[in-house]
Parts: sequence; C-alpha cells; structure tokens
Amino acid sequence: MELFIILELELVLVQIKCGNFFFYFYKMINLNFDALPIIETDRLILRAVTENDVEDVFEIRSNPITMLFIPRPIAKTKNDALDVINLIKNGIETKSKINWAITQKGNNKLIGIIGYVNIHEHNSRAEVGYVLNENYHRKGITIEALQAVIQFGFNQFNFHSIEAVINPENLASCNLALKYDFTKDAYFKDYTFSNNVYTDAYVFSLLKLCKNNLSRVTSIHCKLEKWYITKFYVFTLILTAKV
Repeated sequence: MELFIILELELVLVQIKCGNFFFYFYKMINLNFDALPIIETDRLILRAVTENDVEDVFEIRSNPITMLFIPRPIAKTKNDALDVINLIKNGIETKSKINWAITQKGNNKLIGIIGYVNIHEHNSRAEVGYVLNENYHRKGITIEALQAVIQFGFNQFNFHSIEAVINPENLASCNLALKYDFTKDAYFKDYTFSNNVYTDAYVFSLLKLCKNNLSRVTSIHCKLEKWYITKFYVFTLILTAKV
C-alpha cells in the first residue's frame, strides 16, 4: 500500500530517502524580518535607505545619464527623491520590494541602490534591479553588490529564481548579467513605458541550482538511521510511504 499526501506549493523541493521511505519537502521562501538585514562585502556595506539619503538619491535620480536605462521618472526636485525613499520603505514594509543603499566601507554616502524591485512570492521568484552614481562606474562596485544580493536572495530569502529585465541598449548591464551566469530567456518589444517612451527589454534569469546555492549534501546521519538527499525538485510537496 502507498500513501500519498499532496500539498500545492511553488517552492524548492528536496527528496530524502530513509530506508524504504521517500520524503519530499520544501525550503519555503523566507521574508520574515523586522529590520532590513545589513549585507557586508569586502568593500561595501548594503544598508537601509533613509530620509538622510535624500541628497544622494536626488543626485542619482536627477542625472539623465545615470537614469538613461532606468524606466523610472527623472527626479526634478528633492521632494521627488523623498518620494522614492518612501516607496522603498513601503516596499520593505509590505515585502513587495526590498532595496538596499550601496555604501563604501568607512563612508556612509549612498552611491547606489540595489535590490529586488518585484517579488513574486507565490513563484519564489524576484526581479533584481540596481542603479549606481555615475561617478562610481567602472570600479567593480555593481558586480560586488549584485553578487552579495543574489547570494542573500537565494540563501536567506530562499528564492528559487532571480530575473533581470534590461534594456537591450544597456550593453554594460547585459554583459554583467551574462558574466554572472544569467541566461537570456526572452526579448519583448515595447515592454516598458517610462518618460513617455516605450522601450524593448531582455529578460535574463538565474536559477538557484545553477549557482550551487543549495548545499550538495550527500548524506545526513541521524541517531537511528541514515537519511539521503537524492534529488531536487520544484512542483508539489509529496509524502510517499510504502508499507
């Protein structure tokens, strides 16, 4: 006799074998935090964006060169920058968007913003986005911050996949995505509308297993028996037992 228990979940699934039993379970998406976690890299501190950053946000969002490929309105006043900060804070509170300020160690100045601009919790998928002050381009800052945010998204938030929506003319960002092993999945005509212009878009994606962010555990020793992780799945949760 076989007993099947099926739960509909769109999460990362792991198959474990214990004797004649197979157990399938999910590592659920985890967006539970009271304060935005701080991320530290070799050169950077990624922290929460606050009202104290309004000057730095305005410097970025009012620069036409910096905003050339960002489908967002260009800031005209500091109140516009403050609105951006409030949107970021609201996104974190609702867990619909999670963004960090990019700062250099030893200097609290906001030099960029990076994070997940769209989170699809049901599908364990998020869209990553970033913008960097023009004065800090070509210093390897974006890829250092991107790597940290992606690792955090996979390992702490438990996203199954991360995507990037990029203007095809933004060759630097396209090359950055490919350098980090994103795959180019789609090309959409007139995909975004901003500043009274329609623009095309590439959609790049990165799966969690492609970056080896799940521990490749071959065996787990329990007190009574050996348990083996044998396969990884994504679909539904199934418990199967032969008796």
